[in-house]
Amino acid sequence: MTTGASNDLEKATKIARNMVTRYGMSDMGPIIFGDSNEEVFLGRDYGHVKNYSEESAARIDERVSHILDKAYKRTKEIILKHKKLITTIAEDLIQKETLNSEEFKKYFTDTKVPKKLSA
Repeated sequence: MTTGASNDLEKATKIARNMVTRYGMSDMGPIIFGDSNEEVFLGRDYGHVKNYSEESAARIDERVSHILDKAYKRTKEIILKHKKLITTIAEDLIQKETLNSEEFKKYFTDTKVPKKLSA
C-alpha cells in the first residue's frame, strides 16, 4: 500500500458507510443512522446529528469494515486473474503513453491478449 490510494480509500469508505447508514444495504436493515440537516460549511459537515448508540456505531463500523474488506479481496482476485492483460496494457501505455478507445477495446475483444500494439 502507498499513500497514493488515500483518496480512493476515503471515497470507498464514504460509499460503504452510506451503504450501511443511509441506504439500508446491510443486515442492520432498512434504517437511516444519523440525521443531517444538509448544511455544509467550508467542506465540513457540522450539521450531522448522531442519533444512535455507541453499540450501533460499533456495529456500523464493523459492517463498513466488512464491506471494504470484501471489496478489497474481490478486487485483488480480479487483478490477479487478469494480471497478464493488465501487464500488457501497462507495458503498451509505457511505450505509447495513450490509447484511443478502439485500441483499448481491442484488448477485450481479442480472444487472446495482444502481443504488442504497433506504434
